[in-house]
Amino acid sequence: MFFPSGSDYRFAEPSTAEGANWVSGNREKTLFAVISRSTIYIYQANPQILLSTFRRNEDEIEERGEYVKCIWRHDSGALCILTTKLCVYVYVISISDDNEPFTLIDQTQDDSDDSKLTQAYLLRQQHPNVSVNLSVLAKIGSKATCAASLKDDLFVCLEDGWVHRITWNGEVRQELSFNIKNVPLSADQVNARYSKLGDSEIYITDIVYCPLIGGLGVVLSDGRAALIASQNYRFEPQTIAGIWISGLNDAVCCAANHKFRLLYFGCKNGDVAAYHLDDTNGAMTQTFRIKLSIKDGTEYLSYIGRVKQIHCLPQGLVFGVTWDFNVHQENGKTDNSVNEKLYPPPALALFSPFGSQWWCSLEDPANRLCKKIVPFTCIEWGAEGFQLWSTNSEGLSLTNLSRAISINQPSMECVDRIALISADSVLLSPSREKEKLATAPHCFWNTYSPPQEYISVNWPLRYAAVDEECSKHLIVSGTRGFAHLNLKTNKWRLFRNETQEQSLLVTGGVAVFQEHLLVVGCDLSRQEEGIFVYAMNKQIDNNTSTHFPIPSRSMVINLRNDHLLTFDVASVVTIYVIRQLPKKNSKDDFDVTIERCAEIRIHELLPHPTCVISMQLTALNYHSEAAAFCHGMDSLLVNVSGHLLLLSPFHKEASAESNEEDLFQLHQPMLIASNVERVWIHSGNREIPHLNKALWINAGAKNMKVWLPLFHTDAYESGSLNKNKRSFISRRIMLPVDLNLYPIAIGQDCLAVGVESQPNSTPSSSDLKTTPLLVHNVIRNSEVFIHRLLRQLLKRNLGVYALEIATSCRSLPYFSHILELLLHDVLDEEATSSEPIPDPLLPRVVAFIHEFPEYLETIVHCARKTELAFWNLLFSVSHHPRDLFKMCLKEDQLDTATSCLIILQSMESTIASVQHATVLLEEALNKRRWLIARDIVRFLNSIDGVDLDEIPETPLYQKLATKSNKQRVIPNNISEDYNLVFNSISVETHGPRPKLSLSQQSSGHSPPQLHLNGINGGQSNHHVGSPTTAASPDSSMFMSSFSAFSLSNHTVPNGHGRILIPNHIASILEKHAEVLIEDYALRDLGAFASHLDFDLVEFMKRKNGGFCCEPEDFPTALMKLHSQFKWPYPVVGDVVDKLIQRISTGDVTPSASEDETPTSPGAPVVRRRSSSRPSFDWKIFEKLCHRSSATKSPVEPSEPELKYMIGWMAKSNSLEWIYLLSLMHRDLSALHAIIENNLAEKKKVSQFLKKVSPGTEKLLQWARQNCPAYVSILKLFANFLEHTNDQQKIRKFAKVSTTSSSASISSTTSSSTAIIPNGTIPKLNGSLKTLP
Repeated sequence: MFFPSGSDYRFAEPSTAEGANWVSGNREKTLFAVISRSTIYIYQANPQILLSTFRRNEDEIEERGEYVKCIWRHDSGALCILTTKLCVYVYVISISDDNEPFTLIDQTQDDSDDSKLTQAYLLRQQHPNVSVNLSVLAKIGSKATCAASLKDDLFVCLEDGWVHRITWNGEVRQELSFNIKNVPLSADQVNARYSKLGDSEIYITDIVYCPLIGGLGVVLSDGRAALIASQNYRFEPQTIAGIWISGLNDAVCCAANHKFRLLYFGCKNGDVAAYHLDDTNGAMTQTFRIKLSIKDGTEYLSYIGRVKQIHCLPQGLVFGVTWDFNVHQENGKTDNSVNEKLYPPPALALFSPFGSQWWCSLEDPANRLCKKIVPFTCIEWGAEGFQLWSTNSEGLSLTNLSRAISINQPSMECVDRIALISADSVLLSPSREKEKLATAPHCFWNTYSPPQEYISVNWPLRYAAVDEECSKHLIVSGTRGFAHLNLKTNKWRLFRNETQEQSLLVTGGVAVFQEHLLVVGCDLSRQEEGIFVYAMNKQIDNNTSTHFPIPSRSMVINLRNDHLLTFDVASVVTIYVIRQLPKKNSKDDFDVTIERCAEIRIHELLPHPTCVISMQLTALNYHSEAAAFCHGMDSLLVNVSGHLLLLSPFHKEASAESNEEDLFQLHQPMLIASNVERVWIHSGNREIPHLNKALWINAGAKNMKVWLPLFHTDAYESGSLNKNKRSFISRRIMLPVDLNLYPIAIGQDCLAVGVESQPNSTPSSSDLKTTPLLVHNVIRNSEVFIHRLLRQLLKRNLGVYALEIATSCRSLPYFSHILELLLHDVLDEEATSSEPIPDPLLPRVVAFIHEFPEYLETIVHCARKTELAFWNLLFSVSHHPRDLFKMCLKEDQLDTATSCLIILQSMESTIASVQHATVLLEEALNKRRWLIARDIVRFLNSIDGVDLDEIPETPLYQKLATKSNKQRVIPNNISEDYNLVFNSISVETHGPRPKLSLSQQSSGHSPPQLHLNGINGGQSNHHVGSPTTAASPDSSMFMSSFSAFSLSNHTVPNGHGRILIPNHIASILEKHAEVLIEDYALRDLGAFASHLDFDLVEFMKRKNGGFCCEPEDFPTALMKLHSQFKWPYPVVGDVVDKLIQRISTGDVTPSASEDETPTSPGAPVVRRRSSSRPSFDWKIFEKLCHRSSATKSPVEPSEPELKYMIGWMAKSNSLEWIYLLSLMHRDLSALHAIIENNLAEKKKVSQFLKKVSPGTEKLLQWARQNCPAYVSILKLFANFLEHTNDQQKIRKFAKVSTTSSSASISSTTSSSTAIIPNGTIPKLNGSLKTLP
């Protein structure tokens, strides 16, 4: 996969005013020739330096025409240029190395490391000295339209139909020239019926030489195309014949893909068609035909005109397409509207060999518009496809590209990270664990660039490999040698000897095997081909490496586990087994052994060795009698020009004359698939056996295919996959999987992972005067595909395997999304079908989803996300929405029930919606689902009482209602119907006549007609209705909710009998609050009040504190509070218990026997006397609480909630609840503040003491048996209660005494007047006495 990365560049020469017409690179892509109308520019590929310029004068241009196209000779020694007139130029290009380094000016001013590297680069590199001299000026009889190079000759096509053979020395070979009008043409080569064009005016407009296909691809001026084939390589006129490109009559240009043996043709309507040679009859058959697609900015597709050029990378892995625009800019006008019209940027797209679009320059072009039309005139690929040179009327531009590393490293498809390679760096995506920590993980890449010492000499990078975990080692290789990076230390290693580096030519590739680096290539100094093994813990040196010789030059390699495959120029596939063994007396050093396991000669299957795309060694177990190549590997997959072949060995029966080699033979090669670009062996997820054993095929424009094994999970687990002897039962099936992205790998989570490049314009190009330069952001994307696989299996009645795959995928985090996508895709297709479907797939899909617990969620969520017009079809094959609602409540799926409520709102009357919402509200409250309850309350509050008799106007559900379950009929009792439906909702008695719900319209019953003149005690005074009424089948489920709500309690005083829904909601919430209080669920009560905005203070005041706990239930209430707040019980021996014991023994409590304090000015002195029991001092208790809080364990998570509830109870004066919460919290500050500051009524305090004192005694009894640590705490709290009781009695007695003394103070002042102590009272025999 190729796509732009980094930023684009525009060269100063040719200038913007002059523009550029054509760009062409030599065979090695080291030099590029750029031509304008009058000038030739020779550029170096890296660095991009202008080496030479050849300019003509205007007189010569006028006489011989402007430069149009140029073609390099295969040895880069000459350049042929076509003109607009009857002339063809041939220039000699002389290249020699200069003794002087580059004459570059170093812009680095400091002495940094970059400056030193730059100086070293300038000293090491020598720029080539290029001279351009005119060699041949050929004058022709007609204008040249195109040309192609054939080694030492040129095919030059003219407008008069002639195709001349001209040598690079200027000689015209008349005996090899021919006229297209005299070439016999036929549709195929088997039933050949040749005919000639005759005297027509047809000529060749474009030509391409394609030796691996077998001829010349040509485009004729009338739009037709043909393949000109010859019986020999010289293309003698007597031996040539043409094959028509069938079905093509609008071609304008062509290109050849040698590796995949394809011919691409650009069409007038903007399409791109590809053809291949059919081996059966020799005809040219269409492979695909594609159009340009744009995801964001589809309105710019109308600008696309004919295809301008198609150019394929020489390696055949990508081809680029440019287009003309079908609009013309109006010149010479001063109209502002014309001048301000904006046009899209130049149209360019990159495609895979079989037509999958990878990138388009028109994607999201809103910020890249320009004032003039500037289509590309030519594009050219750089070395290894990492550069794309382009020309237009604004000059020369350069775009940098990157590609997936798996192109040269096929085993990378099973790695969970994406690796990309560019000309000078490697991009590696972070691990999935680290992606979770990033804000935008899909945009983040780890970039690794080799040292400048290596890349400056060996540019560009050609191969790269990482270890299986992508976390230890990275190895890259350029034109010579390689470099190794330790990913943990981020340190690079290079060859110690530069001569060894330059003598190592990597031809097959590089790989990482355990603690060693594998390099397959050639040692140029010794002219030896071999496998070179280097230890990672040593310096890179040939003297310490292991060299294993191989017979021929390797072209492709693949390393899978310990098996290395090599394919050489002799068309031999060799399988090696690599082992790493520790050395004797050394733990860190290892020896590597390489053993040749098998050789497979496949030259009979190949048109040419370069046609091998990739090869894979695996165990498919396809043939039951198949033998193994080695160690259980029984299958070899070879991709030959897009044809995936399966090779499997078998043992032949032995005979007397046969040797061992004759016994080991191959099955007949089996063609698995065509149009294959890439192949995956593993899905990455080892827990899904069907996907783990599947073969994943990327087929370009035909999307992805999966060769899925058909076996049962129990057979896989028992290891009996091949025990089935029935040959008529298929073992595998090929399934198409349509994706919206181009997959690079299949991740561990069974997602198809791809990469895309998003272009953004630079700020400096915002003036719109020139085409904006782009900065490309490379991002990763992924897509779910399991649902498409399941759909294909269900479509083929293979639901058993679909069920096993889906069951294995249940551990995936997005499994419910898979089922939803499966249902939505099938529903959308069948609901929008204009033709009747005799065998619909939707019922099977619904039945399949019903096998999983996610059934309700899938059906309801799909209905919410799809159009209302599709509901009839969906619910006709699934359950009725009311049934779904019941099932959701039964299965405790309240979130799904909430979504189902929204569906019912669109189908039923408002009354029914309120009924369902009420039931769901009560269920949510009972299950403590406060967020759901809040949403339902908001939903109910949004309903106006006037709208209760309305239903949806659209009859979307009429057909479905007739198919629903049989309706339950309620007896003829209008009052019962009224109490059932209207008992707790708002209704306008003088409103319009009630309408029928959709379900009632189709039920065949007429609803009751109610005319309410008033409501008294919940009964209507007058009613008119039919004898029988229809009710919902779930009427009984609403009875409990509505029967408890009386109409008479919520009538509006204006006499109209309107009942308000808010009153109904308040009643439900208040009842639930009462239930929570009765259940001692204070924590739930707090959450209930905060989520639903319930006035807890007012409620508790109305309920007089809401404390209904009997003394015997105090232990139960305390234990429930501990359980709800998850509050720990006290432990014997902790700090609090020790402090309380010290207080009980008097170690901390100070003496308070004679403490006198004045009460108020003029009042008598009050003296507090010691009582017979231990006194309670609040200051000491404060010290206790402070020291316990300072020394106890960290704050409990629920402590804020506990303090929150104590605060709310304090506002409502619920002293009993405050006491229990304080007891659990071991902090009486809130209760003490209320009592001491007289914030509560005295009567309330007296009632509190009467309720809590006996309850504390019960708590003491419970604590002695179950929680001894609570005993000392409860004793202290009991002491506090006694102290509070004494205080209340003293205050009451002091009030009475003050009143009596104030009445007699004016008449007598006796010394015998009693002084009332403050803080205690005399206690005689347990009764309260008043001193005389």
